[in-house]
Amino acid sequence: MDIDDIDLKVAAERVGDRFELEAEGGAAPLSIELTEVEPLSAAPDGASGFSMLFRGPAEPLLNQSIRELRDDRWGTTELFLVPIGRDDAGAYYEAVVNRPS
Repeated sequence: MDIDDIDLKVAAERVGDRFELEAEGGAAPLSIELTEVEPLSAAPDGASGFSMLFRGPAEPLLNQSIRELRDDRWGTTELFLVPIGRDDAGAYYEAVVNRPS
């Protein structure tokens, strides 16, 4: 699915779903879960968007990069994932989707 086809409503319907992505260095693919979708505050020019929070395994911690996420419903989708933290439950990554006005 193209990122232009994913809006806040479409993303929010996927909370709790798992996606597969390639790890770095030829390691086995990783499974990450979409845990949260939140709207962003509208910019003064009317632009808006949303953020998606994913949780994956604690190791390996992936570098920020454009990643291909795969699953049966969306197929392959490219998102820029940024690591934002890690705890006992795993590593967390954020993707922000901005929508110009």
